[in-house]
Amino acid sequence: MDSKEAVAKAQKFMELCNRDSHHFHRLNLASLAIQSYASLFIMLTGANPSQFVDLEYEEALNLVNSPIKKELTTIKMRAKGKKIRIPIGGKTGTRLLNEYLQLREWVLNGESCRWLFFRLNRSDQSPKKLLNCFQKSFYQGRLAGQFLPRSFKNISPSQARKHKSVVMHELKISPSVVSAVLGHSIKTNKTSYAGTPRANQKRQFQLFFDSLSKSAKSLKIIDAPEDNSRSSTTIGHCDSIGMPAPELDSPPIKPDCKTQYGCLYCKHYVCHSDDEDVEKLLSLQYVMKEVREQSENYEHAEKLLKTLCIRVSSTIEAIKSKSKEHEKMVALIQERVFGLGLLTPFWESRLSRYEQMGIVI
Repeated sequence: MDSKEAVAKAQKFMELCNRDSHHFHRLNLASLAIQSYASLFIMLTGANPSQFVDLEYEEALNLVNSPIKKELTTIKMRAKGKKIRIPIGGKTGTRLLNEYLQLREWVLNGESCRWLFFRLNRSDQSPKKLLNCFQKSFYQGRLAGQFLPRSFKNISPSQARKHKSVVMHELKISPSVVSAVLGHSIKTNKTSYAGTPRANQKRQFQLFFDSLSKSAKSLKIIDAPEDNSRSSTTIGHCDSIGMPAPELDSPPIKPDCKTQYGCLYCKHYVCHSDDEDVEKLLSLQYVMKEVREQSENYEHAEKLLKTLCIRVSSTIEAIKSKSKEHEKMVALIQERVFGLGLLTPFWESRLSRYEQMGIVI
């Protein structure tokens, strides 16, 4: 076959393909577009892949035709059929969904498919349900090395979910709303989806160490006097009981001799470097840890207790630094408090009360 015949044959073949609106190669590219849209939506919504692949077409159709409803729903099988919300992101999400639905309609060409997003079977181009791991397979098999350099790392659905959670917390959105958007509990969100954007880490570390330094300078740690001239409190001692005086202009907790937490911000607070006061402080630290981890109002607990935790930690570290004997003493009491859960009577009682209230302060 000479060059003229080869060109003529190729042109004829192209014309034949162009007359077929659903030629294999067109559908192959359409399949690429479908999975690209699916990847965009899984990033946009932060949906769990196992829930995302269960989204149905009728649900999406109702959404784009509704002036009010702007979220998709699916059934979370692992939660005993619990219906969860998948917000699509307002106008941007609705626009993308409309674009995708037009593509979907063209690809199916009158054929019905229950699933909103799907893949095309290679043998007969019939629609099939997406696999839970479709995003990873799509990136490795069709994007990496072709549309994107292989040196680019894939953004997994779990990374997208965590990023969405972090950003929403940065925007001061309620933890209950964040967890509802991502379809899990508040506790799961705090333990598995918390984090700090890299851009804010330096600033937060600086604030932490500034607070730590300021706290360390204001500590009043002394050896226990033999005459018991100071009044004992639940977190240490006081050298002027009944005369609260804040050491800061605007303390997070104002000392008033009625709240145990406020003592740490009072000019008259004194900590004895003995096992009695160390046990009090470590018991307080244990209780604060439980409250921060289990409080339903996470933002409130974190805002209230973060600086308090710094002051307690600073005090304990200052006692440990006095000598090797003090370091051993603190280690023994830490094992007793955090290892065995043995608190002072006051803080044991207070923890029980918090538990009865649902660990909300």
